[in-house]
Amino acid sequence: ELNNNNSKYSYRENGKIEQFPLISIIILCYNKSEMTKQCLKALFGNTDYPNYEVIVLDNASVDDTPELLLSYGKKIKFIRSEKNLGYVEGNNFATNFAIGDYLVFLNNDTEPQKGWLKNLYSTFEYFKDAGAAGSMLIYPNGKLQEAGGVIFSDGTGWNYGRGDDPKNSKYSFCREVDYCSGAALMIRKNLFEDIGKFDTRFAPAYYEDTDLCFSVRKFGYKVYFNPFSKVIHHEGATAGTNLNNGFKKFQVINHSKFVEKWKEELAKQYPNNSKLRYKFSDRNKGKRVLIIDDIPPLPDRASGAKDHYQMLLQMLDLGCKITYVHLMGKQYNDESGIKYFTDFKMRGVEFIWFNYEYWYPFRNTDAAKSYVNSLINSLDLEDRNLDLVYIAFWHIAEYFIDLIRNIIPNVPIIIDSVDIHYIRELRQAKLLKDNSLLKKALKNKKRELMVYEKADCVKVVTLTDKNELCSYLKNKSIIIMSGAFDSYNSKIPFEDRSDFLFVGNFNHNPNVDAIIYFVNEIFPIIQKQLPNVKLYIVGNNPPKEITKLASEKIIVTGWVPDIKPYLEKCRVSVVPLRYGAGYKGKVCETLSVGLPMVATTIACEGIGVVNDIHSFVADDALSFANYAVELYTNKTKWEKFSQNGKKLIDSEFSSKILRKRVKYMLSFNSRKAFQSYIAINYSEPPRVSFIIIVFNQVDYTIKCLESIKKFVKISHEIILIDNASDDGTLDLFPEKINYVRYFRNKENVGFPAAVNQGINEALGDYVLVLNNDTILTESIVERLTEIAESDDKIGIVAPISNEVSGLQKDENAKYNSIEEMHQYALKVQQNNKGK
Repeated sequence: ELNNNNSKYSYRENGKIEQFPLISIIILCYNKSEMTKQCLKALFGNTDYPNYEVIVLDNASVDDTPELLLSYGKKIKFIRSEKNLGYVEGNNFATNFAIGDYLVFLNNDTEPQKGWLKNLYSTFEYFKDAGAAGSMLIYPNGKLQEAGGVIFSDGTGWNYGRGDDPKNSKYSFCREVDYCSGAALMIRKNLFEDIGKFDTRFAPAYYEDTDLCFSVRKFGYKVYFNPFSKVIHHEGATAGTNLNNGFKKFQVINHSKFVEKWKEELAKQYPNNSKLRYKFSDRNKGKRVLIIDDIPPLPDRASGAKDHYQMLLQMLDLGCKITYVHLMGKQYNDESGIKYFTDFKMRGVEFIWFNYEYWYPFRNTDAAKSYVNSLINSLDLEDRNLDLVYIAFWHIAEYFIDLIRNIIPNVPIIIDSVDIHYIRELRQAKLLKDNSLLKKALKNKKRELMVYEKADCVKVVTLTDKNELCSYLKNKSIIIMSGAFDSYNSKIPFEDRSDFLFVGNFNHNPNVDAIIYFVNEIFPIIQKQLPNVKLYIVGNNPPKEITKLASEKIIVTGWVPDIKPYLEKCRVSVVPLRYGAGYKGKVCETLSVGLPMVATTIACEGIGVVNDIHSFVADDALSFANYAVELYTNKTKWEKFSQNGKKLIDSEFSSKILRKRVKYMLSFNSRKAFQSYIAINYSEPPRVSFIIIVFNQVDYTIKCLESIKKFVKISHEIILIDNASDDGTLDLFPEKINYVRYFRNKENVGFPAAVNQGINEALGDYVLVLNNDTILTESIVERLTEIAESDDKIGIVAPISNEVSGLQKDENAKYNSIEEMHQYALKVQQNNKGK
């Protein structure tokens, strides 16, 4: 073992530092010793990764390079070549001396920046399919040189972002790319060896790094660009810039070799068209979603932000490519905020700050309209090839929806109500008996509903909210989707807990009103019976009227990075909300950890809480206080509420349920799909998924689909797998038939494979595989479902029919028309009912 404790590197021949595999950094040099010295100085000064070795191969330099390298002693492995091996053979030879699990090829005309290696390695921690990863390359003048590389269908390439600002949001997130430059490239050592190292046909240099990255994909791995690993690159310092002589001429020579080797893969690449830059710069083929929100998705700041955080995680897991615009940003650049930003950027999210703090003072002026228009234009919406726009809050959508619709009229827009604001405002006005608030609420109600009317779909958080909007918005798709709260079993029992807890984001007025009401009218009653108890008030940005409540018995914490310690130490949660709307995240979070609560009816709205089953529910101060004391002192009741609350959350608000709801929302892939009877009638994921496999027979398919639409009342979706029909089936979707999830195979994969394909897409609790030459009859699907649910041991249910064999065949089925068939089917249902 060779170590130098005075430096930031660690060189090990045996074993690994736990969690930090050994990384072998390989540097080739030929003359230009000052440049090599500068590179090594930056490397040793800016590398905080704790376990690496440096291997420097001198390609027969004739200056003082050998003497320089000898001066580093055991800090490097110095390899002297008697002849210039070139980049390809030199690196291949140097890797024979590497003992690391990962290799980094680093040009000697580079200057690695602080944290470069640790950040580059983190790519492999985030992405288990990462085979190689490259750094952001920056010119010495601060301009961007490369944020990943692009290869076009003709084999030519582009350093993405060349000459632009490296801080631009387009280059600030991790992406799967075609290739990364060998100037700073990390690869798994075993993969490098399995590939056969750099292909010597590209010796002495050029296209060898691109070829290596294409080989990485051929071996089942991916290549990622990591913007957090930054390296200054003095491009051209090692090989020059003249394409007609020196090493640089091989850039032209090796292009034809590369095209010949990878012609099949190149046929799948994009052409060199700048309008496609958002496609060819990111190999992620998932749905492209633009989200516009008031604040970033930081789960420790507000309930709504936590919901968006969880939704974003689900979208990423489903393969979506996300651009996240947040209006406000200045106050979220603290350590906690940066942590979440970094995590999401590493997972491929592009964040764009619209600097609402700047234009908030003139937001209602003509100047704001011009400014907002410039913000939307800066998004390059026409070129992003978006599949969906998702806007949180109606008042944010009011700024942007018309502008967005004008630019990309065919892209569906969803507005997330978060909660229905006018309900909250009307309740506040009624509670305070304030006519001015009432007038404002009624005015905002008109504005809010008008904005929702412009959307293709409105997302709400409760059935109560859905029913409210349905009374105003006719034939509008409304989807129900709340946050996720996975329950867990706390190890802290009743007797080891003490005190009361209130949690709330104090940027939200109902929380301010609630805790002032509790402290002034409820807590004094509690203290008469429990004089030693304390109240913890926990939440973001408490105003003066809250902080001044602090005393020996009332602790106002303000924002805390983790609420779990308070949920674990306190005995009872209180949620005394007097007005509000939507569902309350604090209620679900409290229930999920098994912390019993006393809450108002409004606090429990839309969640399914039943008084004396899941918690105590009270709306007057005296009842609330008495319930709080009873729950605080009654262990049996406390344990009952604790268990029942967790069961409620698991049944209605788990991550599994949220994932299904997100998938359902994303299943509508066009504006026409959101206008379908399925989108309008069913606000939650379907009970039944129809899987229909077709190959031609378009007339049969139409009749089959019409029978589903007419006779199936249970919530459902229709998944149609087209096995390469050539009879016009393709033309039906979505222009003529908008209620089908249509998937077209380029070739006929056969019935079993197509069925499996459909099942993989299905969201229903039940899957119904249906031939396209069948016609359903009234109530048949509801009857099948009823039978399936009658016994847990039933796994498959099949109907009787006319053109089948075995037990399913109805020998008595006789009719002369479709109408007679339906009459006969109803008769059979009646005769067989209960059997």
